[in-house]
Amino acid sequence: MPISERYIDPSDPEYLVGQMRPTPLSRSRGNKPNEMTTRYAPLAPRTELLPLRARRDQDLRMIANVDHEIAQNKARLDRASSTLQRTASWSAEAEALQEKIKKADVRAFLAETEAATTEAHERLSLLRKVIADSEKECETATRVIELLQTKQIELNERRKKLQAAATLSTEKWLRAKHAHVIDDFRHRLHDLHDGLAAIIAVEEHPDFNKYDPKHGQNLLARFGEAIRFDSPLRPLWFNVSQTAAFPGFAAATGALHAELFDEESGL
Repeated sequence: MPISERYIDPSDPEYLVGQMRPTPLSRSRGNKPNEMTTRYAPLAPRTELLPLRARRDQDLRMIANVDHEIAQNKARLDRASSTLQRTASWSAEAEALQEKIKKADVRAFLAETEAATTEAHERLSLLRKVIADSEKECETATRVIELLQTKQIELNERRKKLQAAATLSTEKWLRAKHAHVIDDFRHRLHDLHDGLAAIIAVEEHPDFNKYDPKHGQNLLARFGEAIRFDSPLRPLWFNVSQTAAFPGFAAATGALHAELFDEESGL
């Protein structure tokens, strides 16, 4: 039965499945441009978004946990390093005081006077005692720094792997999300033929362009040029080159005539 003589329900799942099949690249497959397909191929099942999103969220949480460990490890490293730096500053001060005392003793010997280095000697003794007391603490800090540096390398490597996994899970989620959006758009695009048939029916009415031919936009041809021939979004009704064969055109023309009849008869 010619398509112009049969009723097409746009909500029919079987019809939608056939509409969402990609347009063939050539006519050698047996589908003529002005005919609907007689065979329907089911679409591939959608990839579930929730598991992919959950995996991505889990990867991000694991990265956040590792970042927290890295921050804690760096804080411990800073504390251990500050212990060594504090002891090093005491040692530098002690060396400076010792040099100062030597110079004062030399000047006092040359001047045949007594060197006033009592306070310096007291400060030097105090520093030497503090340095001696912190020696064990410095040894512990040195070993701790070595362990923490090794752990820091391990944490950095773990974060690198987790970041790669998060990048991959993000890509998978985005690709699935893209497929969902495309699929929803394809549904809406394929459902446009009903409204487009009504537009074409009005444009094809003999009185529409009676006085000004610029009113007609020839939307069928415009839509046919809008999407590439090999695009998976291109619905089958884009192949229709004859107005009478456009899906729903006969029904839209009949509805238009009925509306005109009601208006003319005053019903």
